[in-house]
Amino acid sequence: MATLEDLVAVGHDSHVALSALEEIAHELSGMDSRERRQFIAGLERVALEEPDRAAWIRGLPDALGLDH
Repeated sequence: MATLEDLVAVGHDSHVALSALEEIAHELSGMDSRERRQFIAGLERVALEEPDRAAWIRGLPDALGLDH
């Protein structure tokens, strides 16, 4: 979650974004379904704090291929 918050803070740097998404995907690959649901709930909290980027944040689970 901290990586995502840092990514939102740095803006639209594509290299930083790709690196952060790769790190997140790596971590997610080791999570069970309960942990993934918690991650998605965390994303929703971040999206509520970042209305300008909320659609992008909420789209992360699908972009990463997560089951809801």
